Amino acid sequence: MVVDDRVVAEPGQTAPAARPRPNWLNRLWQREWLVVGLLFAWAIFLLAFRLPDPGQYIYDEVYHAYTGNLMQQNDPKVYEWWESAPQEPIKGVQYEWTHPPLGKLIIGGSIKIFGNNSLGWRFSNMVFGVISTLLLYVLARTLFRDRVLATLAMFIIPIEGLMFAESRIGTNDIAQLAFLLAAYSCFAVYFHRPARKAIGWLFLTGIFLGLGFATKWPSIYS
Repeated sequence: MVVDDRVVAEPGQTAPAARPRPNWLNRLWQREWLVVGLLFAWAIFLLAFRLPDPGQYIYDEVYHAYTGNLMQQNDPKVYEWWESAPQEPIKGVQYEWTHPPLGKLIIGGSIKIFGNNSLGWRFSNMVFGVISTLLLYVLARTLFRDRVLATLAMFIIPIEGLMFAESRIGTNDIAQLAFLLAAYSCFAVYFHRPARKAIGWLFLTGIFLGLGFATKWPSIYS
């Protein structure tokens, strides 16, 4: 019979045993670092698979990736709002000066390493996308003190449409997201600890907010 939502055996009967969780699953769940590592690998696979395809500018890469390449070449025209990009040999490109330069400088650094190609345009964004999945786990774990919720968040976020797309194209949005998630995570740690002992976390919050501002203006809404 059922008493207070619990199954209780009738007199002379044996209560049904709860179905045990497999031992390997128990051992896996007890090692939080291993669960996070598997989710981290899951994010890398999803965001890095066929990253260089297509091998041409797509969407706003005609602004951000194009400008990032010129920044790593120290071309001063990318900072001058009255200048227009030449339309040869690539049509449709334009200098991007409407936002601060950090996001484009990060893309430029990636291009410096991998070359002016689709991998160079997108690799840094893939890295920031993967970092964002880890930061979301940290933020959820800190705010809600719930491993299940944090695990679900880290599992789902790489397949969320906007997150997936922004992590695989050369624009400045995903770097902004990573810096803001880092700021929120640091502030959440500060919020849950005595103020005097956690002042360093508040300082880090300011640092990451500043990096967000240096990447894209909407960070000021944070």
